[in-house]
Amino acid sequence: MQAMRRSLVHAGSWSLVALALGAFGCGGSSSSSGGSGGGGTSASDGTITASQSWASSAVSAVNGGVANVAQESGASGTPITLLKSASAHALSLDPLVAESGSIDCDVSGSFSYSFTLSGSNISGATFTYSSCVESTGEAPISGTLTITFTSFTDANDWTATYSVDLTSSPAGAVSGNATCTDASGTVSCSWSFGGYTVSGTVTVSTSGSTTTVGSATVTTTLSSKNITIVYSNWVYDASAGYATSGTATITDTTNGNNAVITAEGGGSYKVVITINGQSATFTVTVS
Repeated sequence: MQAMRRSLVHAGSWSLVALALGAFGCGGSSSSSGGSGGGGTSASDGTITASQSWASSAVSAVNGGVANVAQESGASGTPITLLKSASAHALSLDPLVAESGSIDCDVSGSFSYSFTLSGSNISGATFTYSSCVESTGEAPISGTLTITFTSFTDANDWTATYSVDLTSSPAGAVSGNATCTDASGTVSCSWSFGGYTVSGTVTVSTSGSTTTVGSATVTTTLSSKNITIVYSNWVYDASAGYATSGTATITDTTNGNNAVITAEGGGSYKVVITINGQSATFTVTVS
């Protein structure tokens, strides 16, 4: 029984390596002022409304999601390095004796780990980082990462929830939650930051105050209604407070009606709202 328990705990801790964790944020939201409306109808499906005010709110929601998308993208970097190190050290120990401990990071600082068992299965783990630097030149990482397994069969079959609260990291502070599932060795995660849930593959880059979201899909709420936002080459300048180019499509998750937002530069956006096949175009100016 002890051998079985040891095997399961080892597999559970090693399976942590597979998870792509969190992302690190760039900040920023925008304020918008209404522009000129075109096609002016006031049609509504209860979620999307063909109006100037709704178009302005939609632009704000899209710009507000950029920092959250950037956090998710960055999350798959630094923490996974730490998890690999934690798991490798933990595997060298007998978890029946050493279910918790402290390990020096590769360059400086340290992190502690604690595994929680439920019978012969691993049920969770907590990693606490203290000015941990794993690569020369990187900013130190401090904070906690808590993992709770909601189901665990083996290293390739589990579901877990994550809570990340890093006060510092190479990409800044990170605070968010995720649900990850491993199905036959393939891990997929859905991250939640600031009211935006990010899932699937994200491509994003940051240079100075400008963040480019090449592609990303997020779900959030707008006027208390569920919507999906799909970004395509959305270039957001946080110092200016507006996007300079790209498109974002908002879709009503219940019926497929949508709004296509195009950033035209200088704080100007074109918003084409389509409800039941009928379209209306609005201009929104962000200042």
